[in-house]
Amino acid sequence: MKHTSLQNTHWAYSTLWLCAMIWGGTFVFQKLAVSSLDPLLFNALRSVLSAVTLFPFLIIASVQDDTDFDFIRLQELKIGLVLGSVLWLALGFQQIGITTTTASKAALITGLYVLLVPLVMKVIFADRLSVWQLGVMLIGVIGLYFLITHTDGWRINHGDLWVLCGTVMWALHVSILGHSISQVRILPIAIVQMLTCALLSAVSSFALQESASWQDIFAAIPSLIYTGLLSGCIAFTLQVYGQSRVSPSVAAIILSFEAVFGVWAGWYFLKEQFDLRSIIGAGFIIVAITLLETLNHRRSREVAQ
Repeated sequence: MKHTSLQNTHWAYSTLWLCAMIWGGTFVFQKLAVSSLDPLLFNALRSVLSAVTLFPFLIIASVQDDTDFDFIRLQELKIGLVLGSVLWLALGFQQIGITTTTASKAALITGLYVLLVPLVMKVIFADRLSVWQLGVMLIGVIGLYFLITHTDGWRINHGDLWVLCGTVMWALHVSILGHSISQVRILPIAIVQMLTCALLSAVSSFALQESASWQDIFAAIPSLIYTGLLSGCIAFTLQVYGQSRVSPSVAAIILSFEAVFGVWAGWYFLKEQFDLRSIIGAGFIIVAITLLETLNHRRSREVAQ
């Protein structure tokens, strides 16, 4: 029995690492999609694919769990609509930004959401914000400065700023989900938020007069499959499985390596390069993210004891 439990824990660690790797690779496929589809249209299509793929799992879970086929409850619908709206902004800003920045930079800047979550929780839900959390945030800000500014210290790539706006939305998304997770089931929330994001992305794409030919859509199929199916559905399932068998703080440490895998994927597959200034910035950011999650893990263990 003990051996089985240990084996399950090892599988959980493996699934979380795989999830982080998949999410890191997402930035590469988002970058590749830029040459075929406009940002919001791409987000609409990937979100629809994610929702459609997840829906059969909801049916299976409903059949196994209840006899009344309670697919989506009112509370889940409300929270899903809010999360979907935030997700629309997060993905929209990120995809717009990645058109004029690198996948590697987008991965690092997006990874900063981990540092922003405590601040967002403080502002919205009045959670406690400690001095050490503020100190780690400062390290991240220093890294961001080196990463996105040029040698004169002032000129900033507009794409980096768009991705940074998306990072703020990711922090808001994680904070809202974390605050409400005990009230709802994950799968219905995921589907509602994906459909909401798809609808808002489609409407905003139409308003901005984005368009694409069938040839453009066909060219973007690998990116749509990766971001919509692999990243949006399979990685989500891996995350749920992994987090159900290890502590949240340990899971957060592993998943925070998404940024590291994103940088590696950009370098390996897209041949993206870093100058010394960017390397220093990346180092500060990775240290800040890892330090925050490690300190959170230590704090969780102390509370548990």
